[in-house]
Amino acid sequence: MDKAGWAEAARAERQKRRRPGNQRATLRRLTVTAAVTAAGLNAALFAQAGIEQVGAGDFQNEIVSAISGVFPGGGLQPASQAPSPAPRGTASATTGGS
Repeated sequence: MDKAGWAEAARAERQKRRRPGNQRATLRRLTVTAAVTAAGLNAALFAQAGIEQVGAGDFQNEIVSAISGVFPGGGLQPASQAPSPAPRGTASATTGGS
């Protein structure tokens, strides 16, 4: 690339980077992404702390109660019994080959 072509490309790149509208849109997207990520992490940590303190079944019932309080007509019911861990044993794999 010759010197004039390089200078023109550099000038165009500088002008493109200095548009405040593009910077605002990028900053807005970055802010929204950070807020959504923070909310998701907060929910995950809340769930982990709740499960450690009261157990999986009780925590599930607490979440159902909280959601029912916010949305009373949702028809959400707690589970009839607490979740149980998967049985331990040897896993067996099957294939479709004959």
